[in-house]
Amino acid sequence: MAIIVLTLVIPLLGLALLYCDAERQQAPLIPLFYSNSFWGRWYTTLAHPFGLSPVSSEDHRTESGIPQTRSFWALCVRASGAIAIVIGLLIAAVSFLLITEISYPSQAFAIPLLLGIGLVTLLTGWQALRLPRSWPSDQEDPNAPEIIEQYFPLSPMSDPAACRLRSGAWVMVLFPLLYVLPILGVVGAFLLVIAAMVLSTLQQSRRAFQSQLLWLITIAVRNKLPLAEELRNLSVNKGVKRSKALQLAAQDLEHGDTLSMALERNRLLPASTLSAIRVSEGGSHYEEALRRLAIHSTERMKTYSLSRLSEIFIQVITLFSALTTIVGFLMYFIIPKFREIFIGFGVELPKSTRVLVQLSDNIYSASSAVVFWIGIGMAWFCWQALRYIVGWSSLPFPAVMYWFPKRDAPEILRAVASIASDQTSLPQQMLLLIDRRGRPDLGARYRRISESLSRGEPLSQSLYSEGVLTTLQKEAVAAGERGGHLSFVLFSLADAIEQRENRRSAYWAEMLRPMAVVTCGLITGFIVFAMFVPLIKLLNELSEVPLS
Repeated sequence: MAIIVLTLVIPLLGLALLYCDAERQQAPLIPLFYSNSFWGRWYTTLAHPFGLSPVSSEDHRTESGIPQTRSFWALCVRASGAIAIVIGLLIAAVSFLLITEISYPSQAFAIPLLLGIGLVTLLTGWQALRLPRSWPSDQEDPNAPEIIEQYFPLSPMSDPAACRLRSGAWVMVLFPLLYVLPILGVVGAFLLVIAAMVLSTLQQSRRAFQSQLLWLITIAVRNKLPLAEELRNLSVNKGVKRSKALQLAAQDLEHGDTLSMALERNRLLPASTLSAIRVSEGGSHYEEALRRLAIHSTERMKTYSLSRLSEIFIQVITLFSALTTIVGFLMYFIIPKFREIFIGFGVELPKSTRVLVQLSDNIYSASSAVVFWIGIGMAWFCWQALRYIVGWSSLPFPAVMYWFPKRDAPEILRAVASIASDQTSLPQQMLLLIDRRGRPDLGARYRRISESLSRGEPLSQSLYSEGVLTTLQKEAVAAGERGGHLSFVLFSLADAIEQRENRRSAYWAEMLRPMAVVTCGLITGFIVFAMFVPLIKLLNELSEVPLS
Protein backbone atom coordinates (compact mmCIF):
# COMPACT_ATOMS: atom_id res chain seq x y z
CA MET A 1 0.00 0.00 0.00
CA ALA A 2 2.84 2.38 0.85
CA ILE A 3 4.44 1.82 -2.56
CA ILE A 4 1.14 2.58 -4.31
CA VAL A 5 0.85 5.86 -2.38
CA LEU A 6 4.42 6.76 -3.33
CA THR A 7 3.72 6.17 -7.01
CA LEU A 8 1.03 8.86 -6.77
CA VAL A 9 2.68 11.44 -4.48
CA ILE A 10 6.32 11.39 -5.65
CA PRO A 11 5.59 11.97 -9.39
CA LEU A 12 3.28 14.88 -8.56
CA LEU A 13 5.96 16.45 -6.38
CA GLY A 14 8.58 15.97 -9.10
CA LEU A 15 6.27 17.53 -11.68
CA ALA A 16 5.71 20.50 -9.36
CA LEU A 17 9.48 21.01 -9.05
CA LEU A 18 9.93 20.85 -12.83
CA TYR A 19 7.08 23.25 -13.51
CA CYS A 20 8.14 25.81 -10.89
CA ASP A 21 11.76 25.72 -12.07
CA ALA A 22 10.66 26.15 -15.70
CA GLU A 23 8.55 29.18 -14.74
CA ARG A 24 11.45 30.55 -12.67
CA GLN A 25 13.71 30.48 -15.74
CA GLN A 26 10.94 31.40 -18.22
CA ALA A 27 11.82 28.22 -20.12
CA PRO A 28 9.74 25.31 -21.46
CA LEU A 29 8.94 22.44 -19.13
CA ILE A 30 10.68 20.02 -21.49
CA PRO A 31 13.85 21.53 -23.11
CA LEU A 32 13.62 18.95 -25.90
CA PHE A 33 10.55 20.83 -27.20
CA TYR A 34 12.42 23.99 -28.14
CA SER A 35 11.22 25.14 -31.56
CA ASN A 36 14.70 24.73 -33.06
CA SER A 37 15.18 21.17 -31.80
CA PHE A 38 14.31 17.87 -33.47
CA TRP A 39 11.44 17.08 -31.10
CA GLY A 40 10.34 20.71 -31.17
CA ARG A 41 9.77 20.59 -34.92
CA TRP A 42 7.67 17.43 -34.57
CA TYR A 43 5.77 19.02 -31.68
CA THR A 44 5.15 22.12 -33.79
CA THR A 45 3.81 20.00 -36.66
CA LEU A 46 1.42 18.05 -34.42
CA ALA A 47 0.37 20.82 -32.03
CA HIS A 48 0.08 23.78 -34.41
CA PRO A 49 -3.50 22.90 -35.52
CA PHE A 50 -4.56 23.11 -31.85
CA GLY A 51 -3.03 26.54 -31.32
CA LEU A 52 -0.03 25.28 -29.32
CA SER A 53 3.60 26.08 -30.03
CA PRO A 54 6.94 25.39 -28.34
CA VAL A 55 9.31 28.00 -26.98
CA SER A 56 12.33 29.25 -28.88
CA SER A 57 15.63 28.49 -27.17
CA GLU A 58 16.25 32.21 -26.61
CA ASP A 59 12.72 33.40 -25.79
CA HIS A 60 13.26 33.08 -22.06
CA ARG A 61 16.24 35.47 -22.29
CA THR A 62 14.09 38.24 -23.78
CA GLU A 63 10.70 37.48 -22.24
CA SER A 64 12.05 37.65 -18.72
CA GLY A 65 8.83 38.60 -16.96
CA ILE A 66 8.54 40.93 -13.99
CA PRO A 67 10.82 40.41 -10.98
CA GLN A 68 7.91 39.67 -8.64
CA THR A 69 6.73 36.80 -10.84
CA ARG A 70 10.16 35.20 -11.10
CA SER A 71 10.76 35.65 -7.38
CA PHE A 72 7.41 33.99 -6.67
CA TRP A 73 8.31 30.92 -8.72
CA ALA A 74 11.74 30.79 -7.10
CA LEU A 75 9.96 30.72 -3.74
CA CYS A 76 7.71 27.92 -5.04
CA VAL A 77 10.78 25.90 -6.04
CA ARG A 78 12.24 26.25 -2.56
CA ALA A 79 8.91 25.40 -0.91
CA SER A 80 8.56 22.28 -3.07
CA GLY A 81 12.16 21.40 -2.23
CA ALA A 82 11.43 21.68 1.49
CA ILE A 83 8.43 19.38 1.10
CA ALA A 84 10.59 16.93 -0.87
CA ILE A 85 13.19 16.91 1.91
CA VAL A 86 10.54 16.16 4.54
CA ILE A 87 9.02 13.35 2.46
CA GLY A 88 12.45 11.95 1.64
CA LEU A 89 13.44 11.88 5.31
CA LEU A 90 10.18 10.15 6.23
CA ILE A 91 10.65 7.51 3.54
CA ALA A 92 14.28 6.93 4.56
CA ALA A 93 13.28 6.65 8.24
CA VAL A 94 10.56 4.11 7.41
CA SER A 95 13.07 2.13 5.34
CA PHE A 96 15.56 1.94 8.22
CA LEU A 97 12.78 0.88 10.61
CA LEU A 98 11.77 -1.90 8.23
CA ILE A 99 15.38 -3.08 8.07
CA THR A 100 15.46 -3.57 11.84
CA GLU A 101 12.01 -5.19 11.98
CA ILE A 102 11.68 -7.50 8.98
CA SER A 103 8.74 -9.75 9.79
CA TYR A 104 8.63 -11.70 6.53
CA PRO A 105 11.15 -12.19 3.69
CA SER A 106 9.08 -10.40 1.07
CA GLN A 107 9.86 -7.07 2.79
CA ALA A 108 13.43 -7.43 1.53
CA PHE A 109 12.15 -6.64 -1.98
CA ALA A 110 10.51 -3.38 -0.89
CA ILE A 111 13.20 -1.95 1.43
CA PRO A 112 15.79 -1.06 -1.27
CA LEU A 113 13.00 0.41 -3.39
CA LEU A 114 11.76 2.66 -0.58
CA LEU A 115 15.28 3.66 0.42
CA GLY A 116 16.23 4.56 -3.16
CA ILE A 117 13.12 6.67 -3.72
CA GLY A 118 13.64 8.40 -0.39
CA LEU A 119 17.26 9.30 -1.18
CA VAL A 120 16.39 10.61 -4.65
CA THR A 121 13.57 12.74 -3.20
CA LEU A 122 15.83 14.04 -0.42
CA LEU A 123 18.70 14.98 -2.75
CA THR A 124 16.34 16.63 -5.25
CA GLY A 125 14.81 18.75 -2.50
CA TRP A 126 18.29 19.72 -1.30
CA GLN A 127 19.22 20.86 -4.82
CA ALA A 128 16.04 22.94 -4.97
CA LEU A 129 17.04 24.79 -1.80
CA ARG A 130 20.54 25.44 -3.21
CA LEU A 131 19.36 27.12 -6.42
CA PRO A 132 20.75 30.63 -6.94
CA ARG A 133 18.65 33.79 -6.99
CA SER A 134 16.41 34.13 -10.02
CA TRP A 135 16.51 37.92 -10.27
CA PRO A 136 19.34 40.50 -10.08
CA SER A 137 19.67 42.52 -6.90
CA ASP A 138 19.44 46.32 -6.83
CA GLN A 139 23.24 46.60 -6.92
CA GLU A 140 23.54 44.53 -10.14
CA ASP A 141 23.10 45.87 -13.66
CA PRO A 142 20.36 43.74 -15.33
CA ASN A 143 21.71 44.66 -18.79
CA ALA A 144 25.28 43.49 -18.16
CA PRO A 145 26.23 40.38 -20.21
CA GLU A 146 27.44 38.42 -17.19
CA ILE A 147 24.23 39.23 -15.27
CA ILE A 148 22.08 38.18 -18.24
CA GLU A 149 23.98 34.90 -18.49
CA GLN A 150 23.70 34.27 -14.75
CA TYR A 151 19.99 34.95 -14.33
CA PHE A 152 18.78 34.26 -17.89
CA PRO A 153 21.00 31.41 -19.12
CA LEU A 154 20.79 30.21 -22.70
CA SER A 155 19.47 26.89 -21.43
CA PRO A 156 17.78 25.77 -18.21
CA MET A 157 20.46 23.05 -18.08
CA SER A 158 23.34 25.55 -18.01
CA ASP A 159 23.46 25.81 -14.23
CA PRO A 160 24.82 22.61 -12.59
CA ALA A 161 22.44 22.94 -9.62
CA ALA A 162 19.43 23.35 -11.92
CA CYS A 163 20.64 20.40 -14.00
CA ARG A 164 20.88 18.17 -10.92
CA LEU A 165 17.45 19.39 -9.81
CA ARG A 166 15.87 18.50 -13.15
CA SER A 167 17.59 15.11 -13.21
CA GLY A 168 16.22 14.16 -9.81
CA ALA A 169 12.77 15.58 -10.58
CA TRP A 170 12.53 13.58 -13.81
CA VAL A 171 13.45 10.42 -11.88
CA MET A 172 10.62 11.21 -9.44
CA VAL A 173 8.17 11.76 -12.31
CA LEU A 174 9.10 8.74 -14.42
CA PHE A 175 9.83 6.02 -11.86
CA PRO A 176 6.20 4.67 -11.92
CA LEU A 177 6.85 3.70 -15.56
CA LEU A 178 9.09 0.94 -14.23
CA TYR A 179 5.88 -0.85 -13.23
CA VAL A 180 4.68 -0.66 -16.83
CA LEU A 181 7.89 -1.86 -18.51
CA PRO A 182 7.48 -5.55 -17.55
CA ILE A 183 3.95 -5.53 -18.99
CA LEU A 184 5.16 -3.84 -22.16
CA GLY A 185 8.03 -6.32 -22.36
CA VAL A 186 5.61 -9.24 -22.12
CA VAL A 187 3.15 -7.83 -24.63
CA GLY A 188 5.50 -6.07 -27.03
CA ALA A 189 8.78 -8.02 -26.92
CA PHE A 190 8.32 -9.13 -30.52
CA LEU A 191 7.46 -5.60 -31.66
CA LEU A 192 10.47 -4.27 -29.74
CA VAL A 193 12.79 -6.63 -31.63
CA ILE A 194 11.35 -5.55 -34.99
CA ALA A 195 11.61 -1.85 -34.09
CA ALA A 196 15.20 -2.27 -32.89
CA MET A 197 16.21 -4.11 -36.07
CA VAL A 198 14.67 -1.41 -38.28
CA LEU A 199 16.27 1.39 -36.26
CA SER A 200 19.65 -0.36 -36.31
CA THR A 201 19.50 -0.74 -40.10
CA LEU A 202 18.59 2.93 -40.55
CA GLN A 203 21.44 4.01 -38.28
CA GLN A 204 23.96 1.91 -40.21
CA SER A 205 22.83 3.52 -43.45
CA ARG A 206 23.02 6.96 -41.85
CA ARG A 207 26.56 6.41 -40.56
CA ALA A 208 27.70 5.25 -44.00
CA PHE A 209 26.20 8.37 -45.59
CA GLN A 210 27.83 10.65 -43.00
CA SER A 211 31.22 9.04 -43.58
CA GLN A 212 30.83 9.51 -47.34
CA LEU A 213 29.83 13.15 -46.84
CA LEU A 214 32.83 13.85 -44.60
CA TRP A 215 35.26 12.41 -47.14
CA LEU A 216 33.61 14.45 -49.91
CA ILE A 217 33.99 17.66 -47.89
CA THR A 218 37.60 16.81 -47.01
CA ILE A 219 38.58 16.18 -50.64
CA ALA A 220 36.72 19.29 -51.82
CA VAL A 221 38.48 21.50 -49.25
CA ARG A 222 41.89 19.99 -50.05
CA ASN A 223 41.48 20.52 -53.81
CA LYS A 224 39.66 23.86 -53.39
CA LEU A 225 36.54 22.62 -55.17
CA PRO A 226 33.20 24.45 -54.84
CA LEU A 227 31.41 22.76 -51.95
CA ALA A 228 27.93 23.76 -53.09
CA GLU A 229 28.39 22.06 -56.44
CA GLU A 230 29.85 18.94 -54.84
CA LEU A 231 26.90 18.68 -52.45
CA ARG A 232 24.48 18.93 -55.36
CA ASN A 233 26.33 16.17 -57.19
CA LEU A 234 26.15 14.00 -54.09
CA SER A 235 22.38 14.56 -53.79
CA VAL A 236 21.75 12.50 -56.93
CA ASN A 237 20.20 9.10 -56.10
CA LYS A 238 20.34 9.71 -52.33
CA GLY A 239 16.68 9.45 -51.51
CA VAL A 240 14.15 12.23 -51.21
CA LYS A 241 14.99 13.38 -47.67
CA ARG A 242 18.79 13.34 -47.98
CA SER A 243 18.72 14.77 -51.48
CA LYS A 244 16.59 17.70 -50.32
CA ALA A 245 18.83 18.30 -47.29
CA LEU A 246 21.98 18.33 -49.46
CA GLN A 247 20.42 20.75 -51.95
CA LEU A 248 19.30 23.08 -49.15
CA ALA A 249 22.81 22.96 -47.65
CA ALA A 250 24.25 23.87 -51.07
CA GLN A 251 21.88 26.85 -51.26
CA ASP A 252 22.91 27.98 -47.77
CA LEU A 253 26.58 27.86 -48.78
CA GLU A 254 25.85 29.96 -51.87
CA HIS A 255 24.05 32.50 -49.67
CA GLY A 256 27.17 32.97 -47.57
CA ASP A 257 26.65 30.60 -44.64
CA THR A 258 29.61 28.74 -43.22
CA LEU A 259 29.93 25.01 -43.76
CA SER A 260 29.07 24.15 -40.16
CA MET A 261 25.96 26.35 -40.23
CA ALA A 262 24.72 24.81 -43.49
CA LEU A 263 25.31 21.26 -42.28
CA GLU A 264 23.77 21.88 -38.87
CA ARG A 265 20.68 23.61 -40.23
CA ASN A 266 19.94 20.60 -42.44
CA ARG A 267 20.96 17.92 -39.89
CA LEU A 268 23.47 16.24 -42.19
CA LEU A 269 26.13 15.39 -39.59
CA PRO A 270 26.11 14.53 -35.87
CA ALA A 271 26.32 17.43 -33.44
CA SER A 272 29.64 16.16 -32.07
CA THR A 273 31.22 16.30 -35.54
CA LEU A 274 29.73 19.73 -36.25
CA SER A 275 31.25 21.11 -33.05
CA ALA A 276 34.74 20.11 -34.20
CA ILE A 277 34.13 21.57 -37.68
CA ARG A 278 32.79 24.85 -36.26
CA VAL A 279 35.83 25.60 -34.12
CA SER A 280 38.35 24.68 -36.84
CA GLU A 281 36.74 26.65 -39.69
CA GLY A 282 38.96 29.33 -41.14
CA GLY A 283 42.08 28.03 -39.41
CA SER A 284 45.30 26.88 -40.96
CA HIS A 285 44.65 23.28 -39.87
CA TYR A 286 41.07 23.16 -41.15
CA GLU A 287 41.86 20.54 -43.78
CA GLU A 288 43.71 18.36 -41.26
CA ALA A 289 40.79 18.53 -38.82
CA LEU A 290 38.35 17.43 -41.55
CA ARG A 291 40.64 14.57 -42.55
CA ARG A 292 40.86 13.34 -38.96
CA LEU A 293 37.08 13.49 -38.57
CA ALA A 294 36.59 11.53 -41.81
CA ILE A 295 39.12 8.90 -40.73
CA HIS A 296 37.45 8.58 -37.34
CA SER A 297 34.03 8.16 -38.96
CA THR A 298 35.36 5.39 -41.22
CA GLU A 299 37.28 3.61 -38.46
CA ARG A 300 34.20 3.71 -36.26
CA MET A 301 32.33 1.67 -38.86
CA LYS A 302 35.18 -0.86 -39.13
CA THR A 303 35.40 -1.55 -35.40
CA TYR A 304 33.13 -3.91 -33.50
CA SER A 305 29.74 -2.96 -34.87
CA LEU A 306 27.56 -0.89 -32.59
CA SER A 307 24.54 -2.54 -34.18
CA ARG A 308 26.02 -5.90 -33.16
CA LEU A 309 26.10 -4.78 -29.54
CA SER A 310 22.53 -3.51 -29.76
CA GLU A 311 21.40 -6.84 -31.24
CA ILE A 312 22.88 -8.69 -28.27
CA PHE A 313 21.05 -6.47 -25.80
CA ILE A 314 17.79 -6.85 -27.74
CA GLN A 315 18.19 -10.64 -27.66
CA VAL A 316 18.75 -10.52 -23.90
CA ILE A 317 15.67 -8.29 -23.46
CA THR A 318 13.56 -10.76 -25.45
CA LEU A 319 14.86 -13.72 -23.47
CA PHE A 320 14.39 -11.83 -20.21
CA SER A 321 10.80 -10.90 -21.15
CA ALA A 322 9.90 -14.49 -22.05
CA LEU A 323 11.46 -15.85 -18.86
CA THR A 324 9.70 -13.21 -16.73
CA THR A 325 6.36 -14.03 -18.33
CA ILE A 326 6.62 -17.79 -17.85
CA VAL A 327 8.11 -17.72 -14.35
CA GLY A 328 5.72 -15.00 -13.20
CA PHE A 329 2.72 -16.99 -14.44
CA LEU A 330 3.95 -20.14 -12.69
CA MET A 331 4.73 -18.37 -9.42
CA TYR A 332 1.50 -16.41 -9.27
CA PHE A 333 -1.05 -18.95 -10.53
CA ILE A 334 0.34 -22.50 -10.77
CA ILE A 335 2.58 -23.01 -7.72
CA PRO A 336 -0.12 -22.12 -5.09
CA LYS A 337 -2.56 -24.61 -6.67
CA PHE A 338 0.23 -27.14 -6.99
CA ARG A 339 0.86 -26.94 -3.24
CA GLU A 340 -2.83 -27.34 -2.38
CA ILE A 341 -3.08 -30.47 -4.54
CA PHE A 342 -0.19 -32.24 -2.83
CA ILE A 343 -1.28 -31.17 0.64
CA GLY A 344 -4.68 -32.72 -0.13
CA PHE A 345 -2.99 -36.04 -0.90
CA GLY A 346 -1.05 -35.85 2.36
CA VAL A 347 2.34 -36.02 0.62
CA GLU A 348 5.29 -34.34 2.32
CA LEU A 349 6.92 -31.94 -0.10
CA PRO A 350 10.69 -32.27 -0.64
CA LYS A 351 13.02 -29.41 0.29
CA SER A 352 13.42 -28.09 -3.27
CA THR A 353 9.64 -27.87 -3.67
CA ARG A 354 9.25 -26.15 -0.30
CA VAL A 355 11.84 -23.56 -1.37
CA LEU A 356 9.93 -22.97 -4.61
CA VAL A 357 6.62 -22.62 -2.74
CA GLN A 358 8.17 -20.19 -0.24
CA LEU A 359 9.61 -18.13 -3.08
CA SER A 360 6.19 -18.07 -4.75
CA ASP A 361 4.58 -16.84 -1.52
CA ASN A 362 7.17 -14.07 -1.15
CA ILE A 363 6.69 -12.92 -4.74
CA TYR A 364 2.90 -12.99 -4.31
CA SER A 365 3.00 -10.87 -1.14
CA ALA A 366 5.52 -8.36 -2.56
CA SER A 367 4.37 -8.37 -6.17
CA SER A 368 4.55 -4.57 -6.61
CA ALA A 369 8.18 -4.37 -5.47
CA VAL A 370 9.14 -7.40 -7.58
CA VAL A 371 7.57 -5.85 -10.67
CA PHE A 372 9.50 -2.64 -9.95
CA TRP A 373 12.86 -4.44 -9.83
CA ILE A 374 12.05 -6.32 -13.02
CA GLY A 375 11.25 -2.94 -14.58
CA ILE A 376 14.64 -1.58 -13.50
CA GLY A 377 16.38 -4.51 -15.19
CA MET A 378 14.43 -4.09 -18.40
CA ALA A 379 14.98 -0.31 -18.38
CA TRP A 380 18.74 -0.84 -18.10
CA PHE A 381 18.82 -3.29 -21.01
CA CYS A 382 16.63 -0.99 -23.14
CA TRP A 383 18.91 1.96 -22.35
CA GLN A 384 22.01 0.00 -23.37
CA ALA A 385 20.38 -1.13 -26.61
CA LEU A 386 19.33 2.44 -27.45
CA ARG A 387 22.81 3.76 -26.60
CA TYR A 388 24.49 1.38 -29.02
CA ILE A 389 21.91 1.82 -31.78
CA VAL A 390 21.89 5.63 -31.80
CA GLY A 391 25.31 6.37 -30.30
CA TRP A 392 26.06 8.20 -27.06
CA SER A 393 26.72 11.60 -28.63
CA SER A 394 23.37 11.51 -30.47
CA LEU A 395 21.19 10.80 -27.43
CA PRO A 396 18.97 13.78 -26.48
CA PHE A 397 18.78 13.17 -22.72
CA PRO A 398 20.94 15.90 -21.11
CA ALA A 399 19.46 15.39 -17.64
CA VAL A 400 20.81 11.82 -17.66
CA MET A 401 24.00 12.34 -19.66
CA TYR A 402 25.11 15.17 -17.38
CA TRP A 403 26.12 12.56 -14.78
CA PHE A 404 28.53 10.73 -17.12
CA PRO A 405 31.15 13.29 -18.23
CA LYS A 406 33.72 10.64 -19.14
CA ARG A 407 31.37 9.34 -21.85
CA ASP A 408 31.72 12.76 -23.50
CA ALA A 409 35.52 12.73 -23.25
CA PRO A 410 36.22 11.73 -26.91
CA GLU A 411 33.96 14.47 -28.29
CA ILE A 412 35.38 17.13 -25.96
CA LEU A 413 38.99 16.14 -26.64
CA ARG A 414 38.52 16.20 -30.44
CA ALA A 415 36.85 19.61 -30.30
CA VAL A 416 39.64 21.03 -28.13
CA ALA A 417 42.28 19.39 -30.35
CA SER A 418 40.82 21.19 -33.38
CA ILE A 419 41.30 24.49 -31.55
CA ALA A 420 44.78 23.64 -30.29
CA SER A 421 45.90 22.84 -33.84
CA ASP A 422 45.71 26.52 -34.75
CA GLN A 423 47.48 27.71 -31.59
CA THR A 424 44.65 30.19 -31.06
CA SER A 425 43.33 31.51 -27.80
CA LEU A 426 41.59 28.56 -26.18
CA PRO A 427 39.20 30.47 -23.86
CA GLN A 428 37.67 32.51 -26.69
CA GLN A 429 37.50 29.59 -29.11
CA MET A 430 35.85 27.38 -26.50
CA LEU A 431 32.90 29.77 -26.47
CA LEU A 432 32.08 28.61 -30.02
CA LEU A 433 31.20 25.21 -28.58
CA ILE A 434 28.60 26.46 -26.09
CA ASP A 435 25.65 26.16 -28.47
CA ARG A 436 25.90 22.36 -28.67
CA ARG A 437 22.75 21.01 -30.34
CA GLY A 438 20.73 18.72 -28.10
CA ARG A 439 23.21 18.89 -25.19
CA PRO A 440 22.86 22.11 -23.19
CA ASP A 441 24.65 20.42 -20.29
CA LEU A 442 27.69 19.86 -22.52
CA GLY A 443 27.54 23.48 -23.68
CA ALA A 444 27.58 24.57 -20.04
CA ARG A 445 30.59 22.30 -19.47
CA TYR A 446 32.43 24.01 -22.33
CA ARG A 447 31.66 27.38 -20.76
CA ARG A 448 33.06 26.35 -17.39
CA ILE A 449 36.22 25.03 -19.06
CA SER A 450 36.59 28.35 -20.90
CA GLU A 451 36.18 30.29 -17.65
CA SER A 452 38.78 28.16 -15.87
CA LEU A 453 41.22 28.68 -18.76
CA SER A 454 40.61 32.43 -18.56
CA ARG A 455 41.63 32.30 -14.89
CA GLY A 456 44.99 30.85 -15.91
CA GLU A 457 44.43 27.18 -15.12
CA PRO A 458 46.08 24.66 -17.47
CA LEU A 459 43.85 22.73 -19.85
CA SER A 460 44.63 19.40 -18.21
CA GLN A 461 43.43 20.67 -14.82
CA SER A 462 40.28 22.22 -16.33
CA LEU A 463 39.29 18.97 -18.03
CA TYR A 464 40.10 17.00 -14.88
CA SER A 465 37.98 19.31 -12.71
CA GLU A 466 35.00 18.72 -15.00
CA GLY A 467 35.37 14.95 -14.60
CA VAL A 468 36.31 14.42 -18.25
CA LEU A 469 39.77 12.93 -17.61
CA THR A 470 41.19 10.44 -15.15
CA THR A 471 44.38 11.19 -13.22
CA LEU A 472 46.56 9.27 -15.70
CA GLN A 473 44.92 10.97 -18.68
CA LYS A 474 45.39 14.33 -17.00
CA GLU A 475 49.13 13.71 -16.76
CA ALA A 476 49.26 12.76 -20.45
CA VAL A 477 47.53 16.01 -21.48
CA ALA A 478 49.82 18.02 -19.19
CA ALA A 479 52.85 16.38 -20.85
CA GLY A 480 51.44 17.33 -24.26
CA GLU A 481 51.05 20.94 -23.11
CA ARG A 482 54.63 21.10 -21.89
CA GLY A 483 56.03 19.43 -25.01
CA GLY A 484 54.08 21.48 -27.54
CA HIS A 485 52.21 18.46 -28.96
CA LEU A 486 48.83 19.13 -27.38
CA SER A 487 46.79 18.52 -30.54
CA PHE A 488 48.42 15.14 -31.21
CA VAL A 489 47.96 14.03 -27.59
CA LEU A 490 44.29 15.05 -27.50
CA PHE A 491 43.41 13.30 -30.78
CA SER A 492 45.32 10.17 -29.76
CA LEU A 493 43.76 10.15 -26.30
CA ALA A 494 40.25 10.49 -27.77
CA ASP A 495 40.87 7.51 -30.08
CA ALA A 496 42.32 5.45 -27.23
CA ILE A 497 39.34 6.16 -24.95
CA GLU A 498 36.85 5.16 -27.66
CA GLN A 499 38.76 1.99 -28.57
CA ARG A 500 38.99 0.93 -24.94
CA GLU A 501 35.26 1.54 -24.45
CA ASN A 502 34.44 -0.46 -27.59
CA ARG A 503 36.61 -3.39 -26.50
CA ARG A 504 35.12 -3.38 -23.02
CA SER A 505 31.57 -3.20 -24.35
CA ALA A 506 32.23 -5.99 -26.85
CA TYR A 507 33.70 -8.20 -24.12
CA TRP A 508 30.78 -7.78 -21.74
CA ALA A 509 28.21 -8.05 -24.52
CA GLU A 510 29.66 -11.36 -25.71
CA MET A 511 29.75 -12.61 -22.12
CA LEU A 512 26.20 -11.45 -21.46
CA ARG A 513 24.49 -13.72 -23.96
CA PRO A 514 25.82 -17.10 -22.68
CA MET A 515 25.34 -15.90 -19.10
CA ALA A 516 21.69 -15.08 -19.87
CA VAL A 517 21.14 -18.48 -21.51
CA VAL A 518 22.78 -20.34 -18.60
CA THR A 519 20.74 -18.34 -16.05
CA CYS A 520 17.49 -19.10 -17.86
CA GLY A 521 18.45 -22.78 -18.05
CA LEU A 522 19.22 -22.97 -14.33
CA ILE A 523 15.96 -21.26 -13.36
CA THR A 524 13.94 -23.48 -15.70
CA GLY A 525 15.72 -26.62 -14.50
CA PHE A 526 15.13 -25.77 -10.85
CA ILE A 527 11.40 -25.15 -11.41
CA VAL A 528 10.99 -28.37 -13.41
CA PHE A 529 12.91 -30.38 -10.80
CA ALA A 530 10.99 -28.87 -7.87
CA MET A 531 7.62 -29.55 -9.53
CA PHE A 532 8.27 -33.10 -10.77
CA VAL A 533 10.02 -34.57 -7.71
CA PRO A 534 6.85 -34.52 -5.55
CA LEU A 535 4.87 -35.87 -8.51
CA ILE A 536 7.19 -38.87 -8.77
CA LYS A 537 7.00 -39.35 -5.00
CA LEU A 538 3.19 -39.29 -5.14
CA LEU A 539 3.11 -41.87 -7.96
CA ASN A 540 5.44 -44.16 -6.00
CA GLU A 541 3.26 -43.96 -2.88
CA LEU A 542 0.09 -44.60 -4.89
CA SER A 543 1.69 -47.63 -6.56
CA GLU A 544 2.49 -49.12 -3.15
CA VAL A 545 -1.12 -48.88 -1.94
CA PRO A 546 -2.67 -52.41 -2.11
CA LEU A 547 -5.78 -52.77 -4.22
CA SER A 548 -8.90 -53.68 -2.19
